[in-house]
Amino acid sequence: MSSLPLEELISQLETIARDPPDSLVASDTLRSRLRIASRNASRSLEKPAEVIQRVLLAQPVESIAIRIAVDLQLFAALADDKKSLDELAQTTKADRILLGRLLRTLSAFGAVVEADSCYVLSASYKLLADPKFANALASCGDFLGPAYQALPSYLASTKYQNPSDPNNTAVQAAFNTKDKDLFAIFAENPTLAQGFSTLMSTWGDGNSLIQDLLPINRILEDRSDGFDTHVAWVDVGGGYGQKTIALKHAFPELQGHFIVQDLPHIISNAPETQGVENMSHDFFTEQPIKGAKAYYLRQVLHDFPKEPCVRILKELRKVMKSGYSKIFIHEQIVPEYGASVWAVTQDFNMMTLLAAAERTGEQFAEILDDAGLKIVRIYPAPDGESEGIIEADIME
Repeated sequence: MSSLPLEELISQLETIARDPPDSLVASDTLRSRLRIASRNASRSLEKPAEVIQRVLLAQPVESIAIRIAVDLQLFAALADDKKSLDELAQTTKADRILLGRLLRTLSAFGAVVEADSCYVLSASYKLLADPKFANALASCGDFLGPAYQALPSYLASTKYQNPSDPNNTAVQAAFNTKDKDLFAIFAENPTLAQGFSTLMSTWGDGNSLIQDLLPINRILEDRSDGFDTHVAWVDVGGGYGQKTIALKHAFPELQGHFIVQDLPHIISNAPETQGVENMSHDFFTEQPIKGAKAYYLRQVLHDFPKEPCVRILKELRKVMKSGYSKIFIHEQIVPEYGASVWAVTQDFNMMTLLAAAERTGEQFAEILDDAGLKIVRIYPAPDGESEGIIEADIME
């Protein structure tokens, strides 16, 4: 235990909670380490009764209070300036007493800050002042809630077998949508699909950039094949290409073609970016770009059970140039022990929604082996929570 007196330690934590220093906020690694350590310390100090209070009561109340605030457009009302209870009651048309109870709850959970008899939106919740994100949270919450509630009985009905069929998950049990996987449900509900896309764009950006984890610029600059011009980078299932755009911005001097691929209805909405080509492609079909230096998959494989993952990788294996092409898989690499809350949360999300998973290094190795590939190196995320990188090559 540190020699720092407990009273002083507590005082420092209280100061950070009120006003985090800029140096801490600016460092994703330090910020994540302190956030995780603080949460773990809080959990280790709980008494058994307090665990029940948190799990059974506090966690659901937090989600419900935020949802009610979204319905009242309360976060949007606080977007520009602090407001009193009376002002917020007038804006939202909610009963003053009820609104006061809601605001006290939001303050206790850190969503708003009480200041001079007024309320200020917490910096951590500013995203919900944007109606686009607030509406996305509401629509996705309405979908995820019943799916999560159905998971225990669904697993019991399967005698606790690991889900492997995307057409038979807790989603189908919750909404009685037999023989329709999540993507088919999205196709019938554009609002829900857009909501998920909006929210995934927030945590999809994440703290983990490939250029922060490995010297990707030096890898892409390799001309050992003797080509003067080539395809340097193919972002397979890359959505709107955020990671590829960030890579090009970080290293504008990199030569070669940079390509982002996704399904037509997704890639048609991707931004036009100088030096980046957008291409329609289904990664279950033949890969049209052959012999690229790098094929990049970010949060693609975690959407699928093992067999489809092998199919995706086999299509890339067919077009890789031996001794030259590499595959970079950018996903959660879950440790067997000591996994982060975010990693296991995402794992349960994938299980609930798609019968898929976040995977351990050993599980990735098995999938790659079945596709005729091998792990060259694993680059873990320094904060212990974000995605890592698996570099893969052809198995000779």
